[in-house]
Amino acid sequence: MHIPVTIAVICFSILTSSCKKESNTVIAIYKTWQWQNSIGGFSGNDTIQPSTNTVVTLTFKRNLTYTTSMNGQTLSGGSFTISKINDQVILYPQNFTASGGLFLCNNGGVMTAANNMLQLQDYNISESYTHNFR
Repeated sequence: MHIPVTIAVICFSILTSSCKKESNTVIAIYKTWQWQNSIGGFSGNDTIQPSTNTVVTLTFKRNLTYTTSMNGQTLSGGSFTISKINDQVILYPQNFTASGGLFLCNNGGVMTAANNMLQLQDYNISESYTHNFR
């Protein structure tokens, strides 16, 4: 009598442990983000930001596509992937085109999303930038 219950518990444990859950960081990116600035470069203090009266946005969708817009007009788009390397969540935009001053490295960006803020720090590149969004 105890064997079927035990088998059911084992099967349930295997199924629930093998399911991949998206991290809170990944779930948090699926929306439209307004670019604030990018800081880094050779000196580590270079600051790039949108021109006055210019709003640059980056939208991530659950179907793993993104678009960039400037003042509401779509400029570019493509697909992206996300992976985890050494406890870092890395976002890889495919064929990103600089838009309105915003540029992202196709090598990917270490992603941090919390408190309604998103940061993408260029991954595996010297003189990297940290791109800040709200």
